[in-house]
Amino acid sequence: MIIKEIEAKSVITKSNLPVCDFSVNPYTGCEHACKYCYACFMKRFTNHPEEWGEFVDVKIWQPIKTPGKYKGKELFIGSVTDPYQPIEEKCHRFPIDQAVFLHFFSAVRLLLAGAGYILLLYLFEKHHCFELK
Repeated sequence: MIIKEIEAKSVITKSNLPVCDFSVNPYTGCEHACKYCYACFMKRFTNHPEEWGEFVDVKIWQPIKTPGKYKGKELFIGSVTDPYQPIEEKCHRFPIDQAVFLHFFSAVRLLLAGAGYILLLYLFEKHHCFELK
């Protein structure tokens, strides 16, 4: 597994998906290497010669300066990566309990490939920041 850090302008990016206004993908690539993964197209935006599933780029970003601009918008976490894949335990790129900007969004959607959802549900409940449906 090739793992490297890359600098990102922001953790939140404008999205063209019909289900959200913005997305958060703290990694490019994924350790799961699922055969059915639709996100493998992301490889073309990297300089990796490795196959999808053989690399993870860990994004490093500056703190969000104006979180209020996201008020009333919809967010999709993990639209092209699993934000709670195994490397998250080491890198802590997206600890939900520290993501204070999330409460500005009117809706937050998550897509997870691994077992990270168990931790996520616990943290959502602990911080009372979302209603789970």
